[in-house]
Amino acid sequence: MTSVVIVEPDALLGRLLWAFLASHGFRAWTVPTVEEARRRCSAERVDVLVLDLDGLDGADLQETLGSLPPAVILAGPSERKGLQPRLRARVLSKPFDPDELLLLMGDAAERARASPEV
Repeated sequence: MTSVVIVEPDALLGRLLWAFLASHGFRAWTVPTVEEARRRCSAERVDVLVLDLDGLDGADLQETLGSLPPAVILAGPSERKGLQPRLRARVLSKPFDPDELLLLMGDAAERARASPEV
């Protein structure tokens, strides 16, 4: 079973994402901050990170993702502009199609399995 940490500061959206991913076979946890995601990744095997970009800029993100599992980033149109193409992440524009999220989650899970250090 693929495990995922959802970083979503909005509790309602976090619960919706959790319910959606859990209903599709993912083992999921929801946390409000990247720091809490880092702690969860230290305590549990986590294959994929879903990260709402709110509050992070591109430089913060590059540093953050270097130490975490492969990620799917949820970003609004204005937030996408600062993202660097070298990120070890897939970017999904908000609002997003849930089926597209599942496809990107599968891709991120494959990358996690291919990288034993994650």
